[in-house]
Amino acid sequence: MNTFTKTSKGPRALTLAAAAAGALLASSGASASSALEMVVYEDTVQGKRLVNGQWERVLKDVETRAGARFGDQTNLCVSLTLAGRFDDAAVACDDALAVAEKTASRPSIDDLLEAELDKRRAMAHTNRGVLRALEGDRAGARSDFEAAIELSPRVKAAAANLDLITVEKTIALAR
Repeated sequence: MNTFTKTSKGPRALTLAAAAAGALLASSGASASSALEMVVYEDTVQGKRLVNGQWERVLKDVETRAGARFGDQTNLCVSLTLAGRFDDAAVACDDALAVAEKTASRPSIDDLLEAELDKRRAMAHTNRGVLRALEGDRAGARSDFEAAIELSPRVKAAAANLDLITVEKTIALAR
């Protein structure tokens, strides 16, 4: 079952416990007890559906109208990861980050908007980090989680995920 925790105001970000995809974790080499967290952009119809566990419907809806909106790309990244379609998820995760980076690079961004854009970039890094961890790329995952933490400490999932992969690596080295 998915567990969610509200992490912010404004465009609401919710954390999705990837433990809901236990079979994916096991098949990817991550421990079955792992609870990596992905961030859902809930301020869309698809985000609300994703929070309610309807990721298959989100896939069907968002893939057919593939646009360059941050929320759609973010939620597509999460849905494709849950579906075990890691190659497609990597493209969606990278697209979400590209959209956030492009928006953040616009001139005359005020401080409030800049903080929100940093949060979006952190969300995208967090989700891509989870995907990389599931694929066994711990160094890439660590890099994304650290970038997310630097951009926006408000995205708590990044720190939790970094702690998790650090603990898992320590346990593996101790064996």
